[in-house]
Amino acid sequence: LIPYRDDFSVTVPDSWAEFTAKNLKRSQADRETSREIRNQCERCLVQSVQLMRDAWERSSNELSRRAQETSDARSGLETALGKTLQEIHDMEKNMEFLKRCIVDKEAPLKLAQSRLDTRLRRPNVEACRDPAFSRLVLEIQDIKDSVSQLVDKLQAAENVHQQLLMNRNTLEQDLAVKANSLHIDREQCLGIRRTFPMGPTVYVS
Repeated sequence: LIPYRDDFSVTVPDSWAEFTAKNLKRSQADRETSREIRNQCERCLVQSVQLMRDAWERSSNELSRRAQETSDARSGLETALGKTLQEIHDMEKNMEFLKRCIVDKEAPLKLAQSRLDTRLRRPNVEACRDPAFSRLVLEIQDIKDSVSQLVDKLQAAENVHQQLLMNRNTLEQDLAVKANSLHIDREQCLGIRRTFPMGPTVYVS
C-alpha cells in the first residue's frame, strides 16, 4: 500500500464539485456575454444596413425626380425647337418674297426713268414741266420709296433670321446636353441602382 500523505494539490469530492460548478458557471456567463455581444453586433448591422437602404432609396428617388425634370425640360426644348424651325422656314419664305418684290420693282423703275429721260430730250420749250412730267417724277420717287421700304424690311427679316438660327443652335446644344444628362441619370445611375446591393443574412439567437 502507498502510504497516504497530506497533499493540498489533490482535490476532494467537494472541492472538485465546487471547481467544476465554477467552471460551468463561468462558461455559461461567457456564453451569455458572447450571445449578447453577437446580438448587439447583429442589431448594429441591421441598423446600419437600414440606414444605408434609406439613404439609397432617397438618392434613387432624387435621381428619378431629377431625371423627370430633365425629361420635362427636354420636351419643352423640343417643342421650342420645332416652333423655331417653323419660324425659320416662314422667315426664309418671307425673305424670298421680299427679294422677288424688290426685283419686280426694277422693270417699272427702269421704264419710268426711261420715259422721263425721253421727255427730258424734248427740244426747247417742248421740255415742259407739265403734269405728265410731274407724274413721271412722282412715279419714280414712289417706286424708289417702295424699294427702300422693301430693302429695310428685308434687312430686318435677315436680322431676325440670323437670330432664329442662333436660337436654333442654342436649343440644339441644350437638347444634346439634356439628352446626355438624362442618359447618365436614367441609364447609368438608375440603371445600376434598380435593386439594393446589400441583403445581409442576420443570425440572432
